[in-house]
Amino acid sequence: MMLMMTTYHKHREVNNSILVDFSKQFENKHFMKVGFEHHFWYLEKEEIELLWFFDSSRVDEEGPYPGYGWSRDMYSVHPQQGGVFIQDKFEREGLILNYGIRYDYFHIGNEIDATRRFQGYFSPRIGFFYPLTEKDAFTFSFGFYYQMPEYQYLYMTTKWRGPNKLVGNPELRPECTRAYEFRVEHELPLKAVLSLTMYRKDIKELVNAELVGLYPLESYKITNSSYGDAWGMEFEFRKPLGRHFTGRAVYILSWAKGRATKDLERFEDMELPEVMREYPLSWDERHRVKVIWSYETGSSTAHHLTGATISFSYGSGLPYSIMEEVRAGNLAKNSARLPSHATVDCELYRRMKIAGTSLDISLVIENAANTVHLVKPPEAPGYVSIADPTTKSKPRTILMEFGIRF
Repeated sequence: MMLMMTTYHKHREVNNSILVDFSKQFENKHFMKVGFEHHFWYLEKEEIELLWFFDSSRVDEEGPYPGYGWSRDMYSVHPQQGGVFIQDKFEREGLILNYGIRYDYFHIGNEIDATRRFQGYFSPRIGFFYPLTEKDAFTFSFGFYYQMPEYQYLYMTTKWRGPNKLVGNPELRPECTRAYEFRVEHELPLKAVLSLTMYRKDIKELVNAELVGLYPLESYKITNSSYGDAWGMEFEFRKPLGRHFTGRAVYILSWAKGRATKDLERFEDMELPEVMREYPLSWDERHRVKVIWSYETGSSTAHHLTGATISFSYGSGLPYSIMEEVRAGNLAKNSARLPSHATVDCELYRRMKIAGTSLDISLVIENAANTVHLVKPPEAPGYVSIADPTTKSKPRTILMEFGIRF
């Protein structure tokens, strides 16, 4: 029997980093911190798919097996990335104010031909805690957060050939998230606490693929063409239940919509109609509930600490697409919902201080009731059996963990 190799893959990543930070307390009011980080990367990749394909007109290609492969992704680059930040924590008469600014930068490397090799972005952040009364407190936070996309999307040379090839974009911008959060907390009798949190995340410059050019020279280019929005509210109630017991209940109502639920979705779903409006993202679960009971003896300063936790989680169901209906144009993406689901998890732990070290032992039981629910759409592609086990939740799992801290 003769086996035919269809994929050749080799990659290498090297990172050298410098991280420096300095902090100082001023007059018991200001606690300032400044920092700097810089990362030197070396990234090398050689990937050939469908290696049996041969084109005699491409025998001068760089890399191994010249002329072979329907897809050849080759690069060797030295990008650099870093950031500088300054922040201050101000405390006075119950008010706690955290504010600062960060500057992130990225250099694509000299090996790549790009109009813009260097990118830099400022991200301000602020948050404060203020007691409204003896029993009420208010918290607010706002910030910009930048994250560079996966490097492979910048340096990808050609993913597949022909009219549906995918090419990288060395001028991709970082994903940007603007996050807001408001929280009000009220102390009830018997040491109980009730809180309400409202949040919103505005996510821009997400990575997707955009069809460019005209047939037969058309291709999919990786761009910052997607976005998403997530918002919701969280209600929490917690209360001590005796000397060693604590109870906590959380209810979350949330929404998440956007133009793409994953990277390169437009390329992977090219046979589907192009999405012209927002639709529920894959993590858009409307209702979630979590109830936690905890038992603990000892404290973090004691020689021994023993505890147990039982948690119950409920979700109203994640969205999914009925692909045949989406392909026919009858339904939008993620217009169907998986059934609701519930699980029970348990943890027992013991922490002991012995001869200057801390020994941690824990027993974790995930899905203790061994419930079964769908985590993927029940409709499977034609080449996958309907009995595909990955459509079901993970069965009961027991983990024993040991740790030593010096």
